[in-house]
Amino acid sequence: MLPKMTPKKKSKGSGKQEIAPYKWEVAPNENLRSIFKMIAGVFAVYNHNDGTLSLFDNPQTFAYYGADPKQIQQLIDLYNAGERWIDVSDSITHADNAPSRG
Repeated sequence: MLPKMTPKKKSKGSGKQEIAPYKWEVAPNENLRSIFKMIAGVFAVYNHNDGTLSLFDNPQTFAYYGADPKQIQQLIDLYNAGERWIDVSDSITHADNAPSRG
């Protein structure tokens, strides 16, 4: 007979999101999402010299994810202007318009 095992309790995550390379913070409120997390590495390239994002202009990537380069550029412009969070109810991130990473 096997020993009786109790399932381990899952701990709740910290809620931190990556807002820049290796920089993690908790969103100021639950409706906010990290711009960096949404687009970096797939739609945007991070410049380590000046801390800005630039568009990774690959039509095949945009087509695969169903993303609009103009909307991605809006997010990049916000990030480069100092914004790190965007409201998930914003039209840029609305379900029909949001870039999907997966």
